[in-house]
Amino acid sequence: MIEKELEMQPEIQEKKEYSFEEGVEETLKRIDSLLEKQDYIVVAISGSVDVGKTSFKKEVVKGLELKNITLAIRPNVADIDIHTKEQLEREKSNKGNKKCVVILEAANYPLDNMTEESTRMFKEFLDEELSSRSEEVGLPLLKVDLRIHIYRPDKPFSTNENVNQFADIVINNSHVKDDERKMRMK
Repeated sequence: MIEKELEMQPEIQEKKEYSFEEGVEETLKRIDSLLEKQDYIVVAISGSVDVGKTSFKKEVVKGLELKNITLAIRPNVADIDIHTKEQLEREKSNKGNKKCVVILEAANYPLDNMTEESTRMFKEFLDEELSSRSEEVGLPLLKVDLRIHIYRPDKPFSTNENVNQFADIVINNSHVKDDERKMRMK
């Protein structure tokens, strides 16, 4: 009985760690599912430095552009402003598509020492901040709909389960190595 209920609710999915490629595919699949139910969704990408957030964002954007989805990309919740609304309205008009995705490409994530309750409160705080900022500019963004966290095993991000509790999708980007050019510049 419970298994059938879970099958009927696609937003309740088992959390799983994905490879980079699988993570892109799963993210696009979940975005499609969310856009069937609502016109605006917010996707937050988090992770430490040099783990592949930008590459991941680029792949997701490519997939969404192929589907003619209206996009706005912002660093984080604090950057949701009137320009975000204007960009979405302009793009919606140009594309003739009312479905919109806002990508937060450098979202905050919980610290290692946070309890499960603190992590839950942190999520609620970020959602409230997003909702408040969006309301100020007239956007119907109520919460982060999909949280993605990217890490590399050689650059660990957490010593506990906070990110697994926080993220809907966790991506192990193990095949990536530091860019030689960046390393020389440091």
